[in-house]
Amino acid sequence: MRFRGGPAAILAALISLAPLIALPATALAAYPQARVVIVVGAVESTTSSFRTDADTIYNEVIKYTSNVTRIYSPNATWAKV
Repeated sequence: MRFRGGPAAILAALISLAPLIALPATALAAYPQARVVIVVGAVESTTSSFRTDADTIYNEVIKYTSNVTRIYSPNATWAKV
């Protein structure tokens, strides 16, 4: 089964991480058990750029919590997500 969330779902996921990324390190220290899941589904010709954006988010989030999971297309199936 292919991910059917489309660009809007991916954008919503990225936006939902924005507050976490925007907080200073001292504020993030209050959430040591934060869990972050980054999902990139297949979105035709833009999948590659979404993966790049997700990698950028991952590189920032991993500074604050090691509990980060990345699921990228073609492995971003409903069952795995």
